[in-house]
Amino acid sequence: MNEEIQELNILIKTLPVSTAECERGFSLMNIICSDLRSKLTIKNIANLMFININGPPLSIWNPTKYVGSWLLQHRSADDNRSRKVEPLEEQTDKKSLWKIL
Repeated sequence: MNEEIQELNILIKTLPVSTAECERGFSLMNIICSDLRSKLTIKNIANLMFININGPPLSIWNPTKYVGSWLLQHRSADDNRSRKVEPLEEQTDKKSLWKIL
């Protein structure tokens, strides 16, 4: 068999035969980008998804160098440089329905 055909044959065998992987990706995206975290940027969502899918299990992950880097940048739990979550607006359009229920 021609070498190029053999390479093509190998590539074809690696194609997924179902949409399960795609569905898992959308499911993960919906978990990460919830109503409370709807202000995440696309880049941050993509980074969180990549870490979740490809990162090591927590049982073997060592966060020491990342914590050190974070602390060297003078970050803390009460750091106010990050985005603030706006309180959810009350849904006044549904109040009349809620009274009935």
